[in-house]
Amino acid sequence: MTQSRFRLTLLIVAALFACRTVRCEEVDKAKRMREPLGARAEGVTVILSTEKPTVRLGEPIKVNLDMRYEGTQPYQYDSQSVAVHDSFDIKDAKGNTVRYIGGCPQTAGGPKDIRPGETVAIRRGIDLTDKYLFQEPGQYTIQFLGDCGGFPPSNQVTLLIQPGEMLPVDKLVAQVLPLCPKGWIIGKSSRDIVRVTPRGRSEVLGAQVVIIFLARCITDMSIITLWQTGETTGVISANQEDPKKNHERTNEFLGKSSCEYLGLGLYGYLYASCELKKPDAKQSWPDPIKSLKAALVPVK
Repeated sequence: MTQSRFRLTLLIVAALFACRTVRCEEVDKAKRMREPLGARAEGVTVILSTEKPTVRLGEPIKVNLDMRYEGTQPYQYDSQSVAVHDSFDIKDAKGNTVRYIGGCPQTAGGPKDIRPGETVAIRRGIDLTDKYLFQEPGQYTIQFLGDCGGFPPSNQVTLLIQPGEMLPVDKLVAQVLPLCPKGWIIGKSSRDIVRVTPRGRSEVLGAQVVIIFLARCITDMSIITLWQTGETTGVISANQEDPKKNHERTNEFLGKSSCEYLGLGLYGYLYASCELKKPDAKQSWPDPIKSLKAALVPVK
């Protein structure tokens, strides 16, 4: 399994285990910034910086987070979730919020200590293009929101995105986002073109997008998987299957149905599979395959 496919599998499984009563896109960012951490956070300053002040559309956008502590007593913080769960507020020049597309992963970690007068690196090289959809050139403002790990909001930084070209996977996400009903969250494969395996078909170069409707029980998660490839991929018969190479088809969480060929879209050949587990998911999005095909495949 390649690193990119392994990363996406982890994102899917993490989302499956992230049984939250609040949907990711329903988090009130303004409320989050209004709720102070209390007296225990006095003297804590979070410093946000960009690795490059100017990038081209489609290039990585990497930021760093540091924390300076000027209190008098030892302080503990937990940095495991600083780069996930829509932790940044990003706005374009018109004040529009940049959409979060990082899924809803579960994290693991524990508290760390910082001494008075010390400055520590919270996280380095956070690539915001993994989690947010940048569609246009222009100037953007970025701020870390702070979280329950002991961090107040950071300073704001500005970033200039010059004209360029969106990544193939981001072009696909931009097409899919307007179709997703409320309550569905989206995750994607890495920024690189990777080897993907549409369920029941042979491996091919392309991109993968996963759309998930969360539920309290992992076996009740509804999952739509969309593949975009540079070439068509053939169907694998049952006696040809290699479970190690076609893990998507046999994974107990992702279901066992094969994918459906949608047609040739604007940016590649499209395949999709759908597992609607609960009535609320079916009511929210009755026929995802039909709506995806109608929206993504041009009528000849």
